[in-house]
Amino acid sequence: IHDTHNDVFYFANDWLTSFYNSPLENFRKRTKPRKYDLYEVFCAVLYVLKTGCQWRQVPGDFPEWRSVYNYYKIWSTKAEPTADSLLEQVLKKLSLLGELTKDVQL
Repeated sequence: IHDTHNDVFYFANDWLTSFYNSPLENFRKRTKPRKYDLYEVFCAVLYVLKTGCQWRQVPGDFPEWRSVYNYYKIWSTKAEPTADSLLEQVLKKLSLLGELTKDVQL
């Protein structure tokens, strides 16, 4: 049996691990330790994209909505107008982009 959820977890975990060392992550100031696990933030972003809920309505199981939204802004920023954002690249690799972002503009 092929478990897609595990595939998504492992892919996202690998992506987030490489993100720790990316220029985008290193751009932010390191004044204090990270408060939330990036995988939890990523799951919260997927939740918002999938359900279409407002950022303030992110369930309490996820990190604080402001943090989730701030990471969403960082991950969805495009370096160039024709380039894919970091979030778009990941969603395409997960084959979820069309399904998750029908009505969401990144």
